[in-house]
Amino acid sequence: MMPIQREAEPEISAEMSAVWTRRYLDRLNSYEAKLTSWSAEKQGKRPKKPKFSWPRHKSKPLNQHLMPVLLFMTRNHCSYCDGFPMGVMTTRTIDHFKPKEAFPEEAYSWSNLFACCNACQDAKGTQTSPSLLKPDDVDYAFSRYFLFNYRTGEIEINPFATQGEQTRARITLDILDLNNAGVDLPGARQRAYENHDPDRPRPIEERPYRFMFSLETG
Repeated sequence: MMPIQREAEPEISAEMSAVWTRRYLDRLNSYEAKLTSWSAEKQGKRPKKPKFSWPRHKSKPLNQHLMPVLLFMTRNHCSYCDGFPMGVMTTRTIDHFKPKEAFPEEAYSWSNLFACCNACQDAKGTQTSPSLLKPDDVDYAFSRYFLFNYRTGEIEINPFATQGEQTRARITLDILDLNNAGVDLPGARQRAYENHDPDRPRPIEERPYRFMFSLETG
C-alpha cells in the first residue's frame, strides 16, 4: 500500500454530497421505522432495506464521474495492493474505506472513497477498524509500518516499528489481506520483480507494487 495524495474534491461531489447523504439517511431511517412497525404488528411483507446506489448526474452515475479522479490519485494502481494497471487483470471499483453499511453518513464522503481492484474490495468486505491504515493519511509511509520480503513476495510487519505501529500494520495486513494467497499476491509480486529489466528501467509509476522499487532510481 503506497501513500496517496488526495486530490481536491470534484465540483459535483462538493456541491451535492450533503444532499445525497441526507436522502440516503432519510431512506434508511424510513426503513427502520417501517421495520419497527412491522415487528410490532407481525403482518404483511417484511420491509426491504434500501440499497445503496450512486446518484445520477448528467446521465451518468456519480461513480463514473469520480473514478477518473480517484485513478489519477493512484496513477491507476489499486489503493491497497498497488496492483497495476487496474482494468486489465482486475476490475476497477470504488471502495468505501469506512464501510457504508456501518457508516452510512460517509457513503458519499470524498475522503472515504478509494479506487481499488475487485480482489481487494472482496477481501476487505465490510471489515473495519480505527487502527486500519489509510493510504492518504499525511503521516503514512510504507517503510514505517512494513517491510517487503523479496524471497517470499510477502509484505511483513516492520520489526523496528513501535508496538502501536506494529499493531496497526498487523490489522491492516489482516483486513486488506495484502498477502492474499487466493489470488497469489506474493507470487504476482515475485514475477513482477523478476520481470523487471534494470537495463531498461520503467518509471516507478508504471510498475505494479511500487514499494518493491521505492529505493531504486530507475
